[in-house]
Amino acid sequence: MMTKDVISPIVLDDEMVRGLAESVYEIHHSTVSKAGFDLTDAVSDQRRDAILGMISCVLTPTFTPVFGQSPENRYTDIFDQISDFAEHLAKRHIFADGIKRAIIQVHAIEKLCMAQKTRRPFQPAM
Repeated sequence: MMTKDVISPIVLDDEMVRGLAESVYEIHHSTVSKAGFDLTDAVSDQRRDAILGMISCVLTPTFTPVFGQSPENRYTDIFDQISDFAEHLAKRHIFADGIKRAIIQVHAIEKLCMAQKTRRPFQPAM
């Protein structure tokens, strides 16, 4: 029988959550751009900051301690943690379009989390 290594959930601090929020925003922007939409002029700096705040509101309870309980105690592995994040991101309706396409890129988000865990910069696939 083949056994797989379990990748434990990750714990981020506030600065890392902000960086991860920016990466998620960029993944979505890239996904929508590939579909032929250009959001560069449509999103003001104020709107971008609001979107980053909403993404952070989804990331924070998923990747930081809540009421003293670490994500390592709330999730069985990183995949459980990522699926919870993806579900809540979709339910919040943060983006007007492209959220399903962005969430389907779970492999990119997993790479993003692993990059944050190892503190190496994430490079979205273009």
